[in-house]
Amino acid sequence: MAGFIDWTKMDESEASWSLGGTAQDIPDVYAKASPLAYVTKESPPMLLLYGKQDPIVASEDAAALDQKLADAGVQHSLYLINEADHLSMSGYVDKGIVWGFFDENLKQKGN
Repeated sequence: MAGFIDWTKMDESEASWSLGGTAQDIPDVYAKASPLAYVTKESPPMLLLYGKQDPIVASEDAAALDQKLADAGVQHSLYLINEADHLSMSGYVDKGIVWGFFDENLKQKGN
């Protein structure tokens, strides 16, 4: 839910505190922190929930992750919520979507 996707695009004022420096100083760390760098066909199912009004994680980044997961053949679902920003996501998420995803991807078949 509104997770960072491509740290190399992050505003350094928001990222340097957690990564230990600026993107110019440690570009390899920023690249390694990006989930985009780790998508493979073995990646687990993913539920992606992002707000279209999010000023921190752009919905275009979510679309890039969606495409990379699709290209790798990873089971996933992307929901872009029109009204939501980065901090208000939980108020807009339909709990049925979350439980449905869990049932489909985590529940043992036949139970």
